[in-house]
Amino acid sequence: MTDDLATWLDQQLENQRLKGRTLKGMAYALPGEAGRFLTETGDFLLADVDAKRSVLNDAAEYIRNGAEAATDGMAVRVREHLALAYAEQEGYREEWRPQ
Repeated sequence: MTDDLATWLDQQLENQRLKGRTLKGMAYALPGEAGRFLTETGDFLLADVDAKRSVLNDAAEYIRNGAEAATDGMAVRVREHLALAYAEQEGYREEWRPQ
């Protein structure tokens, strides 16, 4: 389950990254406040992806190094909680829902 969740979550983050870049690209076609809004929203999405990827990389390292047992499954729970934001997306499994 963990590998499937990590793979699925990585794809959701990639989709979010592409949306952020698209919004920033669209911003150039719009004047004033609308363009600034799209730029800021795109910047936020890109920064959000970077932050979530950092958290996921740290969680993956805990799992790889065997520290997951000492943290009572915290790294897996972190993945589940991050995935919850994308629960309405295709491919989300109820078994990934945090308990």
